[in-house]
Amino acid sequence: MADDSVLGRVGTFLILLGVLLIFLFVFSDLAGQVELKYLFYGAGGVFLGFLLRWVSPRPERPSSDRFRILRARKDKKSRRGLFGGHKHQTADDAPEQRQRD
Repeated sequence: MADDSVLGRVGTFLILLGVLLIFLFVFSDLAGQVELKYLFYGAGGVFLGFLLRWVSPRPERPSSDRFRILRARKDKKSRRGLFGGHKHQTADDAPEQRQRD
């Protein structure tokens, strides 16, 4: 069978072609020379295009390496802990400071 991404692209092309043919039908009606074949071919193209898009799965997106440095830093910080591995002193940890104040 053909490559799945090609089927999706052909489906997109048929949808666009069908919409164009439906517009041609509308313009032919406005001009007073109704061409029903534009409507039927356009509707068939849109239907077949949506059918092909529905059948073919979406292609897998390649991983983005755009923010790899920031992601690596974020992962390091999350592994070290919330405050970067340093323990912050609280009032309960330092009773001698309370006595001095």
